[in-house]
Amino acid sequence: MSFLSKIKAWMAEDGDFYAGHLYREDNFPLFWLIKKVLSKVELADEYVEALKNLSEKGIVVYAIKNKSQLNSLIIRELSARRGIPRPVYCHGFNMIFWQPFPAAVKVVLASISHLVFKKSVPNSSKKDYLTRIIAEGKSAIIHLGGSEYFESRITQDGLTQLIDAQNNLNIPIYIVPVMITYGRRREKEKESLLNILFGQTEETGALRQLITFLRYSNNATVISADPVNLSDFVNKNGSITADALYHDLRRELIERIDEEKMSIVGPVLKSREEIISMVLNDGNLNHLIEDMAARGAKNHGSLVKEAEKYIREIAADYNDMFIELWEKFLTWLWNNIYDGVVVDKPGLAKIRNLSKKCPSLLYPAIEAILIIFSCPTFFISIIYRCLLSPPVPICLSGL
Repeated sequence: MSFLSKIKAWMAEDGDFYAGHLYREDNFPLFWLIKKVLSKVELADEYVEALKNLSEKGIVVYAIKNKSQLNSLIIRELSARRGIPRPVYCHGFNMIFWQPFPAAVKVVLASISHLVFKKSVPNSSKKDYLTRIIAEGKSAIIHLGGSEYFESRITQDGLTQLIDAQNNLNIPIYIVPVMITYGRRREKEKESLLNILFGQTEETGALRQLITFLRYSNNATVISADPVNLSDFVNKNGSITADALYHDLRRELIERIDEEKMSIVGPVLKSREEIISMVLNDGNLNHLIEDMAARGAKNHGSLVKEAEKYIREIAADYNDMFIELWEKFLTWLWNNIYDGVVVDKPGLAKIRNLSKKCPSLLYPAIEAILIIFSCPTFFISIIYRCLLSPPVPICLSGL
């Protein structure tokens, strides 16, 4: 047997192989470098139990918002450690550097063969490989292309394959939107130089994402949002076109991830100057200033300057660096004052779920009593706002 024949026979031993495969074995030299860091990432018990229950009723597919090798490795490592459905394939990802060396060599040789001899090579964006592994009951990871407003051929192909697979299955496919955030750093519309280089934003390159993860790995959070039962979703929207069905499904998954992120990280922060400018340009404020100027209290320019002075006293200037330094000091202080803290995890989960639906106001129970008796106007104003604006209630939670 010739050398070339031996190579062909060796490459055909394990059947299909793709750059997106996730194997049980690791590329030891590379994966060993980050395994210890990945082991710090936790998934709450409530999500672990939910994912295990889903796997008993159907097939679990993880959906992450942006294309990320690192986030895929986090899900893979958590699945091995917590016993949740293990993904065997990343649709549209190149995971070759994390594959066992022999498998990675086969992918490279197949690509070279395709370029040199113009032979076919497995291509996840053109073939139905995702459909086939889902039909076998295996789990996978897909990405949603970042934003519903940007078209993504790979995302469309992945979701379309899942819909095709669901049409031929008697059990549901559960697409689980997964939100992975490296700490609770608040994103700003106007980024600092430090954040531009190393900060936490969604649209980042591989190097910046790795640096961000290493900086905040101790605070990394993984949350699985409410899953989409693809069988129910397809049946409910069976009257629309295939293209509309794909766009609706993608939008629903992205919205569920964004909802989770909002409850954990909060909205994008505006700079202090932007807040001041927004308030000064508010129509109600301008109407009040004009009315006061017409009554002759002061001229219009003086009233605007006075309003700006008060706004500058009130407007917050959120600073991540200050918050992080203050957090370290308080952590040291509490650790030296108290023996420990009892955390009501089910209670926190309820608060997090409520925060997705309405603004939340958290207050210590003892201080709340003092507030009610010392400043009843404050308490009455909150109740008054709830009565006037029922679509946007405020959740009061005593801690």
